Amino acid sequence: MRKSSSFFYALSLYTLISVFFTAAQYLLAGALIYFLFQFVNLSLGPDRLYLVKASAYDSAGFAFLTVTNTILQYYLASLLARNLKGRTALFGILLLSAAVADIFFLKLSARSSFGSYTFASFPLIVSYLLGGVMGLLQKEEENPFHNSRLNLFRID
Repeated sequence: MRKSSSFFYALSLYTLISVFFTAAQYLLAGALIYFLFQFVNLSLGPDRLYLVKASAYDSAGFAFLTVTNTILQYYLASLLARNLKGRTALFGILLLSAAVADIFFLKLSARSSFGSYTFASFPLIVSYLLGGVMGLLQKEEENPFHNSRLNLFRID
């Protein structure tokens, strides 16, 4: 009973943190695209503003989402691996959390101007899994939280 409750606690908290930061990253990516558009407007002038295609702005937003999400998942998974043991449970939490965050991203991006928002979630899933797997598979002494007292994902 204790093992399953700690698993569900860690799963819920990891998913909640990931979804929160996915929403924050999405909003920041939108702000980045807006400021990039304004910068190009100031640089080129309004006459030549549309020489830069809209896909360049979207690419900058997705690059931001991918990089920040990979880093976030690496640190979250490193903390999770420090607090919980058992590869099956760790990878289960990572995969279920990735699915929930992806569904949340699809809901957000459905209202956006992305042409193919379902395909747009693919880089986010890859970055989520890349950062998470790297955080889970590292050696204990390589963990950035190795000497930390932070036990976020453990019920004590």
